[in-house]
This record gives sequence, structure tokens and C-alpha cells, in this order.
Amino acid sequence: MTTVGKLQAALAAATNEVTIAAANLNFDFTLVKFEAPQEYQPLGNILSTKRKDNAEHGSTHILARRLGALFEGVCSDTPNLLESYGTRASEIAKAAKSISEPYIDTLFGEYTGIDGTSIWAAATSSKSALHVHLLACMLARMWTAPEAIAIWVELIAERKKHIANEMERGEPVRFSLAAATGQDITRAQLAAWDTSARAWLSTADTVQGRNQKQLELILKNIKLPVNQDLSVFPSVINAWSLAVETMEKLLSGMPQAVQNGATLLGLSAWHIYPDMTIFSPKLVTVKMDDPLVAVGGVLSLGLSATPRIADDDHGVYWSLSLAQLRHYGRPVKSERALGNSSQISIKQLQLVTFSALLSMWGCSEAQGDLNAETVVSMVDYIIGSKHGSVADRQLLRWLRDSACAYLNRATHDIDLNIKLIRLGRRRAERFFEDYEPEDPVTADHSNYFFNILDQLVFMRVLKDDDARVAYLRHMASEMSTSSTLPDDFIIRCAHQIQVSNNTSQPSLDNHDCGRSSRSETSQLNEPSSRSSTRSSQQRQTPPGAAYHSKQEDRGVSDDRQLQNLAQSPTNSSAGDEDSDVYESAVEELTDDIESCNTGDKRGEISGRGENAKEEDSETEEKGYNKEEYNGGEVWDEEGYSEDEEYSEDEEYSEEEEYDKEERHNGNKRPPSTNTVHVYSFATAIPCKALDETLVHSRWLPYQFRDGIPPEGETVTFTADEIFSSWDDCVQIVAAKEPETYTYHVVFGDPDKVALYVRRKPGAPYSLDYTVKLHHLQWCIEHKMIDPSMLLQKLVYPYGGGGALRRVLYVLSGVAAIYEDMPDATIDIGILNRPLLRTRWAKDLVGRFDLRVPAMKSEAALAFSVISYFESGIHDVAPDQLDGVIAISSTNSLFVSGPIVQDPYESILNPFSVRKILGNVGKPGLTFLLPPQDPMTREFDPTSWRLDSHLPFDGKFVRSFEGTSVHLSFTEYHVQMYDGSRGAHDNQMSFLESVISVRDNGQWVADVDPLPVIDRGYGHEIRKLPPQLPCSHEKGSQPNTDITAVDSWDELLDKPDGIFVIRTGDNWVARLAATLVASERMKTKSTSYAITVCPPDTCWVCMQQSLSNHVYVF
Repeated sequence: MTTVGKLQAALAAATNEVTIAAANLNFDFTLVKFEAPQEYQPLGNILSTKRKDNAEHGSTHILARRLGALFEGVCSDTPNLLESYGTRASEIAKAAKSISEPYIDTLFGEYTGIDGTSIWAAATSSKSALHVHLLACMLARMWTAPEAIAIWVELIAERKKHIANEMERGEPVRFSLAAATGQDITRAQLAAWDTSARAWLSTADTVQGRNQKQLELILKNIKLPVNQDLSVFPSVINAWSLAVETMEKLLSGMPQAVQNGATLLGLSAWHIYPDMTIFSPKLVTVKMDDPLVAVGGVLSLGLSATPRIADDDHGVYWSLSLAQLRHYGRPVKSERALGNSSQISIKQLQLVTFSALLSMWGCSEAQGDLNAETVVSMVDYIIGSKHGSVADRQLLRWLRDSACAYLNRATHDIDLNIKLIRLGRRRAERFFEDYEPEDPVTADHSNYFFNILDQLVFMRVLKDDDARVAYLRHMASEMSTSSTLPDDFIIRCAHQIQVSNNTSQPSLDNHDCGRSSRSETSQLNEPSSRSSTRSSQQRQTPPGAAYHSKQEDRGVSDDRQLQNLAQSPTNSSAGDEDSDVYESAVEELTDDIESCNTGDKRGEISGRGENAKEEDSETEEKGYNKEEYNGGEVWDEEGYSEDEEYSEDEEYSEEEEYDKEERHNGNKRPPSTNTVHVYSFATAIPCKALDETLVHSRWLPYQFRDGIPPEGETVTFTADEIFSSWDDCVQIVAAKEPETYTYHVVFGDPDKVALYVRRKPGAPYSLDYTVKLHHLQWCIEHKMIDPSMLLQKLVYPYGGGGALRRVLYVLSGVAAIYEDMPDATIDIGILNRPLLRTRWAKDLVGRFDLRVPAMKSEAALAFSVISYFESGIHDVAPDQLDGVIAISSTNSLFVSGPIVQDPYESILNPFSVRKILGNVGKPGLTFLLPPQDPMTREFDPTSWRLDSHLPFDGKFVRSFEGTSVHLSFTEYHVQMYDGSRGAHDNQMSFLESVISVRDNGQWVADVDPLPVIDRGYGHEIRKLPPQLPCSHEKGSQPNTDITAVDSWDELLDKPDGIFVIRTGDNWVARLAATLVASERMKTKSTSYAITVCPPDTCWVCMQQSLSNHVYVF
């Protein structure tokens, strides 16, 4: 029997298990290498040495040969497509070269740059292998990595069955094809193949950004399935072959019309852009001007309608039933759409989160701009005042940048930004959920605009009573109409003063602030009734406070009571007798008030007497803080009380906040004083003066007669004669008919400053007594806001808002981590779950300030955050990532900043992460871990003849010229549970990574980089602080015995005492020397320090504190 006959017989017998007798052929055709076509040569020249070697001789080349042979003949010959694709790939590789060049000399150099491994492996294998690479790009473009691998597994299995069936039927089969069916292809190999294709797509999309974005805008408006077949093998083979054939014709200049999405998927995956004519909904011609497409190669879309069989999302979509996705269960029906990229930038995330914030506030899109503008004004105001911690400023910057992103949403990518805004609104509730959503208190995080517009909160953030009065006047003017009279509003200010018990003073029951007790309501028109103790306050309405129905009895003069009273300072319409009684009481009280401890630092009306300075000094001597009188508020310089701390987890009800505010206001005073309350009054609407000008008036209590009155206002000291006060209302008792001049509080804080309105029947205007955003803006513009109080209310909101604040703090911390990675993207999958319930969120909330020198777990926390935002789903606890030095994902390496820069620049600086174009060729997220006990070259005992250990002469010498640092991997590659139970393909793993120091190619040592990454781990490594100017000549010899180390053998044979490793300005050698010295010193000494020095170090001025001290110079 011939060889072919024997092979056919063996294949027929093994059809069911698809094992082919070709495996017995003693010939491994995969080791054959061909010269890559000319168009692909520029790409091959740009690949790193390690990637090129893998593509030509390693596992990727073997896989490309096997796949090319297995699928040979499925696609027809397409010389124009393969040539054009090679040209475009080389163009992309050249454009991307500059991105990775800064890191070529680092230890990651062999893994930086574009990942064109699968392209070069296919180009050096066969034309059919290049077709298979094109298929890999199509699958990577549409499907997730586990789904694509499952498709590959099923394709290979079905293809082998198909070949076996052909042999069984006696059909001729090429030798290479028969041999290929006997080759084993593992899921791990397919995962690496898919990873390379994904990395290439990501890089090519960035380089071809403009064309790719334009193509996506076209495709998103077209509803086309790739095809209607749910079976993997026929669906994929048909889509692949159709896309290849159609593209070949387009490149040849032949116009083509498409009726499904296969070709469009090929356009997107291969980065070739023909001109297009779109017939639906109207005729549109799109010029792409791709020089690779011959004239006439126009693609027509929309000639026929294809019914949508799944959801209503726009774009090209593909539905398949995946049988190899899970270990157990029925095939999983999956559907993906083209153009639904899950990656967005940090700026786009800010737009999404601000939109979510607006949704939480209940704002419509039309209200968004005003909210964003107010946020920007508020943040600029606070930052300009230089208040707040570093963490607070991070939060403020995030808020401001998010608001700016919202305001600038129409400047570019309008359609995309609209989608992002709507996405944020849909995901808001879920994204902002607190730790414990079932708790109604912590779940209440929707207070509008951080609750700053609450009346009580807003009045407290104003600087002082003058600011509060000015704001209430502004508010009253907004509500006024042409029929509004000056006496329709009145403003009342409450003041606290201290009266000493050491002097003879009247009873508080007879001389308090003028609040009425329940027993005195029948004597409201008598002056003596205007006093009561604060402890006996009752919320009551005085007699005659009801609407006065006899409007005809009121004359014109009655409508101008405030004007008349302001112009008559000595007016005593309450009666002379009453005035005498009151004046005698005032005289009695005055003596006691003169020693009150009230200041006037902010320019308020002061009631300080002649003995104020003596009282101040006496109080300070007794150990009491000097108090500020600020409309009844007492604060320290930072705006906080001394005995109160805010916790970020505290949440207050309005009542609790009010009580706490009262405790803020309570002075720390000697037990020999009592607090009494007095009131002043002010007009809200200006009155006409005698010269017809409009002026405001103030009525101050007699106790303020020695104070500085407000400028530009009419001031009298007859407040207690003219007005009577209750908790919620004020009455002008000096009016002809006091009951008709009763005012009820409508806005503000009656215990501080409040606006009162006179209730009149049939008033022609309706009043809106709420704080508006433009009120806040107006107060900011007029610098009436206390920035420290505003920040306090923003950072520590009461009555809910804790979850929202924590989410914003977390996001601002994330932004700090990504600060050195401006081109990094994040996965929008993070919006699908509460951010506060991630395993790293509480660590970040508890450590808001990421811009301080890194502590032991700072790197682990940063990598935990990055792994979540990069994948959108993988939530890894920081303690699981202790020791991780880098992450590899798709086409990105996220590496610890200190291991790719001069240690002098990184020591004591904030920990940072750098993003480098490249990868280590592993699927999903790969965490790089150094070995626990790195090895060092054994010391050569004969080297003493060559190594001299000469005295250090102070010279700056570049002694380690041949030093280089390299990265390699051991066989320790451990899968990490990624939460996908039952799945075949895991997307997280640990890879043991060895950092080796070499001297002119010769191995010196493997090093542990953690001493320069984690400060807690490597506290012995220091940075020489700046030295004071001196007159010593640069390079002068030190006056201390110091040994010079100028070779690796001299360092390995560590000298005694103090020595200097002379690396010069070679930062790679400085890093290597620092790490090797750290390893050597740990084995030789228990007490040591390594100090990295700048080039201008003066060794004469140098001071040493340890006997075992190493300098890297």
C-alpha cells in the first residue's frame, strides 16, 4: 500500500477523535522559515530582538506555521490585500516607534514597542498564515479574549474533522495539510496568539486615530449582522473568506456593495479605508483618501435592509453560540457589536462622573451648565484662598476638571460625549452606592450641590454678619417689584455678649435679648416686656400678628415707618415713661457690658468698653483663648473650633449640625461670665433719604454705641425702643399700629441673621425664599464667602452626602495615580458596580493623600487600582499585590516609576507609575513579581590582584560604563482566580520576573527592586539633601578616609567602612549599584545606609553619621 493510502486508512479509523496518522511522520514542518515579503521588512526591523526571535524561531512562529498549514486553501489568493496590509503595518510600526524610545534602555527595553510578533511570525511562515493573522484581528476586534480563544478552539477542532472527513471520502489532501492536522495546538498558545493581535489593534487604533474614528462614526449608524449563522465554524469561515475576497477587489479598484457586516469588520480590523457611498437614509459619499486603495475601489452600503434579530443597538454585530467557553454547560449564546469600545480616557471619565453627579442631584441636562459653572467658580475660589489639605485639593481639582469637561462637551466628539453623558446618568445610582446601601442614612447621598444651598449651611459659609446682611438685601431686591415698600422686609441680627458675674448686674430675666416668654405675651407693647431669659424661649406669635384687615385705616405715613424711624434717631413712639424705664435698665447693664470680651478683627459692630484691652490680657493670662466676636460666631484661625474634629465617616442631621454649630459659637470663657443676647436690625430695601437718595438703615442696641458703624448707612442705637422680637417674628412697636407691622421669619437663621417679611393680604408678588446657584456665584464674586467654611461644608457634609463625597475622593485619588499616565485609558465596566465596594476603595478613602512619600503598601494600592480600571472587572485586594513591580496588559506595561529612572530623582518623591508601550506576551493582566531571594555572582578570590580599593579623591568618574539591566522570567507562572467560575481561560496571573545586572554582557547579580519602590522596605536608601554653598573647589578630596569603588568585583568584595560607588551620570548604573549595594550590605551589616548623591556634591562638607555608609556618586 502507498504512503498516502496508509495515511488515508489511518485517518478513516481515527475520524471520531480527529487524531491523524500524519503525527507519525517524522517531520516538523513548523521549523521552516521563509523570507518575509518586502512590504513587511520595516516592521521586522523595528521589533525588539526578543519579539523578533520569538516570531522567527520561537513558539509564535511554530503556531503561525501550524495554523497557516491547517487553514491553507480556505481563503483564495489575495496578493493585493497582503501587500497593502504589509505596507500599512510598517507605516504604523514606524509611527509608533517614537512612543517607546524613552524606555528602550530600561530593564523593560526588550518588551517595549509595538507587539507585531504575530504579523512577523505569519510573514515569515506563509501567505495562508498571513490570512490567519487577519482572522485573528477580526476576532480580537469583535470578541473578548476568552470568547476569541473559545472560537479558535472550536475552529481548529472542526477544521481537523473536516480534513479527516475529506480523507475518509478518498479526496486528495495535501501533505502539509495532513501533517498539520496531527500537530497539537494548546489553549495557551492560542491565548498568546490572540494577545499579540489585540496588542497590535490597540496600537494601530492609536496611530490611525483620525481615520479609525471616522470609520466608527459611519459604522455606528448601520445595522448589519456579520451573518445570520449561529454555528461557529460556518459563520466564522464565511465571514473571513468574504471579507478577504471583498477587500482584495476593493484594493484592485473594483467597486463593491456589501449586504452584511463581514467586510466592514475587516475594514476596522485591518486599518484599510476605502471611499464609501452610503444609501441609507440618504445618499452620502465619504472620502477616506487611502492611498492603498486603487481608484474606483468604492464600497457601497445600505443597498438592502437586513432585519435586526437581537437588540436595537446600532452598528455591525455578530452572534455566535460558543460551546468551548466553559468547562460545563450548554453552548453560550454571545453577541458583540463593532464600535462599542469599552475604553475611555480619564477626561471622558470625568465627563461621565459629572453627568452621574448631576443625575444624583436631580438636575436635567438643561441645568447642567449652570451647575458646572458654579462648581468651577467655587473651586477656583477655594483653591485661590490656599485652604485645604493635599487630599482636599485633589478632590477640588477632580471636581473642577469634571465640570470643565461637561462645559466643553460640545467642542469635539459631540456624539460620543452625548453617549458618555447618558451613560453617566444611567449608571449614577449604581456607581455612587455606599458601603451599606440598605442603611437609609448612608444611602442618602443625593443632597443637591453638596447641601451648600441649604439655608442654614449657606448662611454659615458667609464670612460675617455684614456679608449675611448684604446677601439678604440682595435676595430681597431680587424678590421686589414696583409695589414693594421698604418696610415690607426687615433683617434681624442676633449677637452674643458676655456679662461678668463679678460686678453688680441686673437680672437676666429683666435685661435679656428681648425674647418674650409665654407669661409676658400680654405686655408686648411695654418696653419691659422686651426681655426674657434665653432658657425660657417659646415659639409664639405676638397678639395682632394676624393680617390687618382694615387697610383703609392706614395712612401713607404708615407705609414708611422704617424711613420715618431711621430719620428720627430719638423717636420714642413707645412713650416717654417706657423710655425712661428702659434707659435706666440700659444704664444698669452698660457697666457690666464694658468688660465683655468681644473683638472686632473683621470690622463688625463691636460692643467693647474702655477696659477691653485689660480684659483681653487678663483672659490670656488665665489661659483662655482670645475670642473673636463675629455676629455670635467664635472660630479659630482655620475656621474650626479647638475641641472638635470632623471624621470623614461622620454624617450629621440638620439638628446635629445646628447643635454642633452652637458649640462652635460657645466661647471658652471663665466661669464668672454669662452670655446674653441682643439684636440689631437692618433694612432689606433701601429707604429714601431727605436728599431723595436711597440709603440703608441700621438699628443697633445701645450696647454697641462705642462700636464702628457700617459705612454708608443711617445708624441709630434705638433697636430696643423700636423693635420687639420673638423666636420667629419681629414687631415694630414704635409704629402707630404695631400689630400691622409684624414680620415673620422666612429665610436664614433666627439665631444669627434672618430675613423677615411683613405679611400683607393680597400681596401682588409671590416670594421664593430658597438659595439659588446664582446667589452662590454672586457671593463668590463679591468675596462674601468664607473659603475655609465652604471647604468644610463641601468636605464634611451633614444630613447625608457621605457616599458621594467618598466616591469623589476615590476618583480624585485614582486621578493622582494616573497623573503620570496621560494617555492611559480605563474600562467603562467600572460603572457597572459600586466603586466604594471594591477591595481597594476603603484603603484609598483612608489614605486620601497619595502625593506624599510612598509608604510600604503604596505600590500595591496603585496596582490594585490600575488592574480594576484597566480591566473594568478584576478587583484585586492590595495585600494580594505586595511586591508587584509591574502589570502587563494588552499593549501596555504599567511599571513602578522608581525602577525606570535615576534613584536620586525617585527617592523621597511621591510614588508614581509609568505606562510604557509594550507587553510580556501573556494574556489578560499579568502581575510581575521579583523572586524572594535573588542570587549574586560568587566573589572571585583571585580578583584582589585586579581590584585595588583605592582612596576616594572626590572626582566625578563614570566607572560602570558597561552596566545594563535586564528582565527575564522563570517558569513560575501561576493563574490567579479572576471570578469567572467554570471558564476555560483565566485572565489574571502572577509571573516571576528576574531583574539582572550585567557588566558588558556578563552576569553580575539579580536584584530585588523593592528597596527603591517601597519606602517602608528600603528606608536605608536615602537622598543627599541639598548642601549649603561653600568655597571648596569642585572635586576636592574629602578630609575623611573614604574608599572608591570603580568595578563590580570591588563592590562584591565590599570594603570596610565608608566607600563611594562612582557611577557618574549613568542613571542605569546608579540604579543597579544602589540595588546591588543594598543586597550586599544586608548580608554584611545590621546597621547601614546608602545615600545617592548629585554630581555637584562637596565631599569636604560631607558629614557621616554611620560607620557602614555607602555613597552612590
